[in-house]
Amino acid sequence: MLALSTRQPWAWLIINGHIIQPDGRITGFKDVENRSRDTKVRGRIYVHSTVSSNPSGWNWFWSRPKILRGVDVAGLINGIAGPVRGAIIGEVDIVGCVTDSKSPWAEAGKYHWMLANPKAYAEPIQMRGHPGFWTPELPGDRGNQDAGYCVGGV
Repeated sequence: MLALSTRQPWAWLIINGHIIQPDGRITGFKDVENRSRDTKVRGRIYVHSTVSSNPSGWNWFWSRPKILRGVDVAGLINGIAGPVRGAIIGEVDIVGCVTDSKSPWAEAGKYHWMLANPKAYAEPIQMRGHPGFWTPELPGDRGNQDAGYCVGGV
């Protein structure tokens, strides 16, 4: 299975919270990953929390009180301040890629990777991440699924 490294606070927000979106997807608090490129990857991926955080991401996040509604802020702060950096912290499905998502997390001018079905790990798997998609070497059975590639793209 492929992994994607994401800085905090985004990684925690992707994996935590179970919200039913208007289109029926079950997502974490953050249901879109904003990227400068399209992706053909579909299916289950690991979410890796990088060692560094994103200061501008924090400013963006805290400046939007509507987005904070329903977010376990204490859990967010504890999760990010705790030992969850430099580790695979869970899994999520990439179910599509659009440029016109109505999600409050969607940034104009970016590709919006649509996410669903987050699963947080009780015990993160410490390892170094890499830019873009990468294949981690994991202990045990966790590496037995492959993320699929969509032939036609979305």
